[in-house]
Amino acid sequence: MSLDAPDLAQTMLPVGAENDLGRPERFNGALRCGYCEQDVEGTQKAHRVPREYLADHAVVDTGHDEIPVFGFYCRYCSRVLAIDPHSDTTDLGPGTGWIAVQADLATGDCGPVLVPTQELYK
Repeated sequence: MSLDAPDLAQTMLPVGAENDLGRPERFNGALRCGYCEQDVEGTQKAHRVPREYLADHAVVDTGHDEIPVFGFYCRYCSRVLAIDPHSDTTDLGPGTGWIAVQADLATGDCGPVLVPTQELYK
């Protein structure tokens, strides 16, 4: 292999920024990363993302650089996959300690994500 020639095996890997915020999707019945289609089952919990991903200007600034977002994590392309609070994959409704706020997604869209109520209103 020449150092001047590109390594095709490496160029096939997805290029995800750490904590890149996306959405999980269902492929053939399994929950997978919406970008690289890798399985993300078993990674559902709160994952910390940079606070500037939140687009909701009503969010109280608690002074933290990161904020937990409920969802999945793709170990393959290093993306946090936030659950859409309006989807059928979550049952975190009012009174559960989570609140929906708007966030900027990697697709360029703005959409709701779940963050702990206590992180916003201290």
